[in-house]
Amino acid sequence: MLFPILQRCVKGSKNALLNKGQAKFTQGMFLLHEHFLISKSKRKTEAFQQLSALKFKNDVQAYQVDAITAIAETYESKCTIKDLIMSQIMNSFEGTNKQIQHEIANDLDEDTENINIFDAVAKYCSHMASVDGNTNTMMQLCANKLSI
Repeated sequence: MLFPILQRCVKGSKNALLNKGQAKFTQGMFLLHEHFLISKSKRKTEAFQQLSALKFKNDVQAYQVDAITAIAETYESKCTIKDLIMSQIMNSFEGTNKQIQHEIANDLDEDTENINIFDAVAKYCSHMASVDGNTNTMMQLCANKLSI
């Protein structure tokens, strides 16, 4: 009874998700929810960027609104200190290695609570070394990144 109403309310490309044969409201809402959480890493990275971009510009009210918005998004996206570390590691490869960034994003989309960051960095460096074939330079790069 509610599913046809949901289909009429949802427009555009998201409506196509509802036309996959599910005829229950709960299944449709679950499908939409999962679709919007498709990239948790992107939301977390954007939350960290919003916090980093926070600047006081001599307007107390504007700053308060910006700060509360950035902090609320950080909490709502369920960011952890491990997410922050992984996000910064991913940003360190900006413009150099999209494949490793993709791998880090996959790890961020999964449960970062159980990830060992040191093992993850070793895995990324191992993958880079095996692809690039220049292990000495890569190992030194990884050692420098770990000492930060």
